[in-house]
Amino acid sequence: MKNNTQQKLDALARKFSQISADDVDVYGNGDAPNGKYYRTYNQREALAAVPEAKTNRIINRICDELNIDYKIGNTWRINQVYLNQIKHYLNKERNKEAPIISRIASVVMIGILKGGAGKTSVATILATGMVSQASRMYKVLLIDLDPQKTASSQLVPNISKKDISIGDLMIHQGTNAEFNDKLKLAIKETNFPNLNVITAADRDRQYDIFVKEQEIAADKKGENYSCYKDLERVIKAVENDYDLILIDTPPHFTASNMSAHFVADNIVMPVKPSELDWDSAGMYMSFLSRTYDVFQYLGHEGYKNIKLLISAQSPNSNAESRLAHKLRMAAGMEHCFVTSIPRSDAILATAEQRCTIFDMSVSEFSGTKTSLRKAQESANALINEFELMINE
Repeated sequence: MKNNTQQKLDALARKFSQISADDVDVYGNGDAPNGKYYRTYNQREALAAVPEAKTNRIINRICDELNIDYKIGNTWRINQVYLNQIKHYLNKERNKEAPIISRIASVVMIGILKGGAGKTSVATILATGMVSQASRMYKVLLIDLDPQKTASSQLVPNISKKDISIGDLMIHQGTNAEFNDKLKLAIKETNFPNLNVITAADRDRQYDIFVKEQEIAADKKGENYSCYKDLERVIKAVENDYDLILIDTPPHFTASNMSAHFVADNIVMPVKPSELDWDSAGMYMSFLSRTYDVFQYLGHEGYKNIKLLISAQSPNSNAESRLAHKLRMAAGMEHCFVTSIPRSDAILATAEQRCTIFDMSVSEFSGTKTSLRKAQESANALINEFELMINE
């Protein structure tokens, strides 16, 4: 019986490994650095993405000035790189007289101590939405702290086991110069020119063991060791290079999760409109309330925002609408996003291709175009709210 079980498990492991390898082969041959294809826009979609261009004639003139070839035969089409060039051109024109302001990134943690709440979906939609749909151009870094590495696989499908992970950075004990070299290698480009990712790896689960070893070693020397310093080192090294840092967290209160709570200045908490998720949200807030004394003692300066976000809400369910309303009333509207992430076939269909709903335009989507259009409209409303939040 034991040998037979081992054989079954080995066979299943090989089959699932092959599925993963096939996916990378399919989604790893695109024209972008992460192996995906850049999103493309027809003229109507480009004008919707860059409303300042106003008319077909104006956007054509800008393309000509920037030497952007927008004609493929008789079809008007540009990719995300060219669209960003147009946005940058218009932003430059609009802000010619504006003073240069040094930036320090807003750090937003996506978290709740429950699996399946939609943390990764929210993190990746916010990341790709802020670099493609926001009112101005943002440079965004997503850090994947979850060793399940779902966000990593979705945004950087051509990652390999040899790539440097966030866990490798947090356990680094070499010189600052060695750390900076490793950090540069860890930051991965994507099919959005102003979105970078520091990926996770299976081996990042060993970070908790590393933390315990460091605590024991420090105790023997009569010194203090705080694990949050490991992630803080990464944040401090990149905070002047980005406008926004998003952290996707694991569903358990591990050492890395604690560190994310410390380095963040905003928390977004995804909650599905169900009684079980309501209970989990309540327990998470009670836990955070009890543990925040520790963060304060360590020097945390407070969260600017702690906001609940309803995720995976069915647009046709009265019961889920009632529960969503109860959640918002219980938390207080000042602690909630008005917009919800809908339960959508388009979100599932794009995720199946290791994409988000902003990785492709409606015109290039092979599924039900109405479904993608509605999902993008809902997410656009969330991006508007989120942008206001981080700029308060």
